[in-house]
Amino acid sequence: MSATTASGVHRGWVHVIGMVLCVAAVTNGATFWSKRIGWLEPGAYQDYLVEKSSFRVTSRLDPAYTAAQTFQQRAMSRLYAVTGTQTITKLIKYGVALLVIGVSLWTGWRDGQRPAAWTQPAFLGFTALVLLAALVSWLRFGGLLLVPGVLTFTFLAVALSVTWLASSKSLALLSKYLIGLVFLQLILMPFEIMWGLDIFTGRGLSLLPGDRVTGTFLQPTTLGLFCVIALMFYVCFANPPPRMQAITVVASGIVIIASASASALLLYLLAVGYIIATAGRFKHRPRVAGIVVIGAMGLVALPWLTGRPEVFTSMFGRILGIQLLLSEAPGPVTVLFGEGLGVGTNAAVHWLRHVVDHGAAVPILVLRGGGNSTVQSLINQIGVVGCLGFYGLLACGAWSDIRARPLYAVIGIASLVTNVIEFFPVNGLLGLLLAHSAATRQGSLSQQKANASPTRLSCQDNKMN
Repeated sequence: MSATTASGVHRGWVHVIGMVLCVAAVTNGATFWSKRIGWLEPGAYQDYLVEKSSFRVTSRLDPAYTAAQTFQQRAMSRLYAVTGTQTITKLIKYGVALLVIGVSLWTGWRDGQRPAAWTQPAFLGFTALVLLAALVSWLRFGGLLLVPGVLTFTFLAVALSVTWLASSKSLALLSKYLIGLVFLQLILMPFEIMWGLDIFTGRGLSLLPGDRVTGTFLQPTTLGLFCVIALMFYVCFANPPPRMQAITVVASGIVIIASASASALLLYLLAVGYIIATAGRFKHRPRVAGIVVIGAMGLVALPWLTGRPEVFTSMFGRILGIQLLLSEAPGPVTVLFGEGLGVGTNAAVHWLRHVVDHGAAVPILVLRGGGNSTVQSLINQIGVVGCLGFYGLLACGAWSDIRARPLYAVIGIASLVTNVIEFFPVNGLLGLLLAHSAATRQGSLSQQKANASPTRLSCQDNKMN
C-alpha cells in the first residue's frame, strides 16, 4: 500500500472514530436528558412537577426539609436509572474504546509500527502497578471487580495501543469533532433550561432561568469540564483561524456558564487568559501574570458566576474526602498500594448495587464511590504510589510535548475535582494525548542519539576538514 493510500485510509478511520465517539458521548446521557425534559417517561415527569409544587421549604430547619430531600433523591435515582434496552446506550462507549484499540493495533501491525509507550519506563512502571492491583483484586474479591477496574484504566490501554491515531494531524481532525459536540450541547441547552426538572442547585450568572444544565454528560460539572478540555484540544492541535477560535471560545463559554460549574468556569477563564496571551504574542512573564490575574478575578467572582453561595465549600469537599479515605485505610501498605483494581470506582458501584439488589453479599468497602476526584479513585485502587505514577505520566507528557502542555494543565486541574479516568470521552482523549506525547518523546530521543552518534560526529569532522 502506497504512503498516500495509507494516509487516506488512516484519515478515513479518524473520521469514523470521531463520529462514533460523538454518538457514544450523546447516547451515554441521552436517557437522562430525555427524562429530565419530559420526552421520555412523560407521566413521571408530570408527577414530579405536581409533587414538587406541594413542598414549601424555607430553610434547612423547616420540618418539610427532610421530606423534600428524600423526594429529590428519589427523583434523581429515577432519572439516572438505566433499564432494559436503555442499557445499550451505556455500552456504546465501551465499543468505541474497543474500536480505537482494535483499529490501532491492526493498522500498527500492518504498517510495522509499535506504540512508543511500550518502551518508555514511565508507562511500563505504571502498567506494572495496575497489573499488581489487578492481582490483589483477584485474590481478595475473585473476578467481581476486575471488569469495572479494567474499564477504569481504558486510557492506559489506549495509550499502549495507538500509533497513527495519536499523530498531530489525526488529533487535529478529531478535535473538530469534539468542538462539534460542544455546539450540539449548545443546541440542547435551551430545552433543558426551559423544561428541565429542577434537581441541581445554582444558576449561571445568577440570572438564567431554570436549573443547571447537564446536556448529555449527566452532571453539570462534567459538561462544563468537557467544554474546556474540548476547547483546549482544539486550540492546541487544530490551530484554528482567529475568527473560528473566537466563535468556539464564546460557544464553550455559554455552555459552561449555563452549567454553573465552579471548577469549569475557573478553568475556562484560565484557558481564555492563555488563548488571549498567546494570540497577543506577549512575552513569558506578562503572559503568566495576565493568566494569574484573570484566574484570581474569576475565583473571587465564582459565587456570583455560578449562583451558588456555598461554592467554595463544595470545591474543598474533595480534599476532605481524600483525608477521610487515608484515615480509614487499614495500614500503610494499603495507603501505598491501594485496595485493588476496581475498588471504589463508579463502574463498580453501579454494577455491585445491581448485584446487591439481586441478593448477593458484597463487602461494603468496594461500594465507596470514587467520583469526587481522580486522586481519590487512584488511591482507592493503586494507592499513593500509583497516584503519583499517574501524575508522573502527565508530567512526562507535558515535559516532552510542548504543544500539549496547556491541555495537560487543564486535564490535571480537572482531575482534582472529577474522576477523569472514568469520564467519557475524556478518558479516551487522555490515552490519545499520552500516546502522542510518548511518540514525541521517542522522536526527540532518537534525534538526540542520531546527533550524538559516531557516524554523525565523523561526518561533521570530515565536513570541517
